[in-house]
Amino acid sequence: MNTNTTFLEVGAFEGLVNLISIEISNNPLSSIPVGVFADVSNLETLILKFNKLSGLQNGLFEGLGKLRDLQLHENKIQVIEDQVFQGLDNLEKLSLAKNNLTSVSTDWFSDLKKLKVLRIYDNQLTTIPEDLLKNFPNLEEVGLQGNQITSLPPNLFPHKNKLTKLYLDNNLLTGLPEGYFVGFPKLKVLTLNKNKLNSLPSVLFGEMPKLTELSLQLNNLSTLPTGIFSPLKKVKKLDLSKNHFVTLSADYFLGPEKLTDLNLQHNQIKTLDANLFENLQSLTSLKLSNNNLHALPGNIFEPLVKLSKLDLSNNPWHCDCNLKDLHGWIRDNSEKLKPPVVCEHPELLKGQEIRSLRDDQLICPTLPPTTQLIKTTIPTTTARKVMSTTHVITTTTSTTTTVTTTAPTTTTVTTTAPTTTTVTTTAPTTTTVTTTAPTTTTVTTTAPTTTTVTTTAPTTTTVTTTAPTTTTVTTTAPTTTTVTTTAPTTTTVTTTLPTTTTVTTTAPTTTTVTTTAPTTTTIAPTTTMTTTIAPTTIMTTTELTTTIALTSFVTTTAPTTTTAFTTIATTTTVEPIVGFKTTCQQEWSSTTQTTTTTMTTTALTTTVPITTPTTMLRTTRPTTTKTTQPPAPTPPLSFTCPFEVNPSEPTPYFLHQSSIKIQECKSHMMIYIALGIIEMTCMLVLAKLVLSIYRLLQQRERMNHRINLTHFSYRREVILRPLQETETHGL
Repeated sequence: MNTNTTFLEVGAFEGLVNLISIEISNNPLSSIPVGVFADVSNLETLILKFNKLSGLQNGLFEGLGKLRDLQLHENKIQVIEDQVFQGLDNLEKLSLAKNNLTSVSTDWFSDLKKLKVLRIYDNQLTTIPEDLLKNFPNLEEVGLQGNQITSLPPNLFPHKNKLTKLYLDNNLLTGLPEGYFVGFPKLKVLTLNKNKLNSLPSVLFGEMPKLTELSLQLNNLSTLPTGIFSPLKKVKKLDLSKNHFVTLSADYFLGPEKLTDLNLQHNQIKTLDANLFENLQSLTSLKLSNNNLHALPGNIFEPLVKLSKLDLSNNPWHCDCNLKDLHGWIRDNSEKLKPPVVCEHPELLKGQEIRSLRDDQLICPTLPPTTQLIKTTIPTTTARKVMSTTHVITTTTSTTTTVTTTAPTTTTVTTTAPTTTTVTTTAPTTTTVTTTAPTTTTVTTTAPTTTTVTTTAPTTTTVTTTAPTTTTVTTTAPTTTTVTTTAPTTTTVTTTLPTTTTVTTTAPTTTTVTTTAPTTTTIAPTTTMTTTIAPTTIMTTTELTTTIALTSFVTTTAPTTTTAFTTIATTTTVEPIVGFKTTCQQEWSSTTQTTTTTMTTTALTTTVPITTPTTMLRTTRPTTTKTTQPPAPTPPLSFTCPFEVNPSEPTPYFLHQSSIKIQECKSHMMIYIALGIIEMTCMLVLAKLVLSIYRLLQQRERMNHRINLTHFSYRREVILRPLQETETHGL
């Protein structure tokens, strides 16, 4: 495939005796010489499609007795010589489709007894020989679609009992012979669409228990014989679309009891009988779109109990009083109408869905009858009696309120005037008849009476007043905005409550704790390690967020930051706590700058010697005289303590941290020294081991040298043997 092969030489397949299949497709190959396939006698499949072959010569397929499938479609074949397929006794499938054939000959297919599939579609055939298929007793499929065949011979299919597929669509057939499709017991597919069929014979089909689909689409049918589909008991899908049907009868559909899909769209149907579908109770899909339907009986679809899809779109529906019954059915079965059904008339309802209309909108305009006036003017043809004609005119005056159609009645009188040309006196009588013309002008006053009917349109405008009721619904939206006002009230409560409660509780606790100061002196040595965590919390209060993380160990101390002022008196013996708590008092005493300087010097000296915390803290205890100062400043100043730190002076916390680092360095140094000593000893031991091993190796080498000497002594004995030989020789 796609090898750009332009020519095949004789002997191209020489030596390929066991070759079964050959495909040479989609190439610019225009001809094949006779004898190319002489060496492939076992060939079963030969595919030569999508080439540019223009003809087939006699003897081209000679020797291919085992060939079963021959595909020659999509070429440009115009000429086929007689008996070109002779000898293909086992051929079952032959495709000559989509070529340029204008005629076919019976001599081409004389020996194809086993042929099952014959495809000659999409050519330019206009006629088919009657004996074309007489030699095909096993024929199952015939494809003749896409040609220009105008008629079919009556006996074209002599072997019908095995035929399953018959394609006759896309031709120019205008009619079919009587009983043409009788005797096809195995026929499954029959296509007659896209032809020019004007009518069908009364008996066309026979019993076809295998036929499930029948298409007569795109023909010129306007009527059908009664019971034409009655033998087709198993047909489930019937397509009659794109024909010229104006109306349909229930007798058309007698027989196909299993019909589930009926397509009637794109016709010219104006009316349908109420009992049209009473024999089609199995119908599930019905298509009536693109017709000229104005109205339908309300009970026309009631027999269709299994109907699930109904298409009534693109019809000029008149939404008036004649549509009330159908409107009720549509409203109750709206789920079955897949495309929406809209009104075409009147103009006020154009484009509206029928199911959305109310019953009071489906009205008919009342107009006076005009036929009676025409009947009264007919006797005016008697031109002999002028007086009698005047009586007729008086009768018209009483009926002038009906319609302006009285004007054409006067024209009929003028036509009778030429008949009375013999009597000249009758001419003035005709002039009196023309006096009826002004009476007709009064008839035009009745036209406004018809406009009063149009006053019903404003009643529909009152329906639009319901729209403002929807605007009242939008007033409910502001009720949601009131909910948002409650949000800020919650924020204010959370900020104010914690600040007030903590400050008030700290004031009374300061005096009571001073008495418990001596009781905590003994506990101080035991809590020295744990109290180091507390100062870190005070120093990290500058970042607010870190204080929460550090108080995770002791959850009770986090909320009692205010009670820290009470512990100033109690932690006289605790070395780190007093130092850090006094710094907080230094920021309090920032208002009294003189007192803060003395406190910072003592706090720094006491915190440096961490090893003896008790003695240094007792020296700083006299600073408790300043406990009288914390009550003096206001409690809000206590919050500035953790945020303001004097950067010029080192805090005890940093000194404590540096001392901890020094201790860590010392401990690491001791560890490294110990490791170094251990490493040195290991190296010495290793050196001693190496030395001992070296000495052992030297001793082993000495033993090896001794062994070599013994070998040398053995060689000396060998060398002395010639001495013995010389001695014997001398003797």
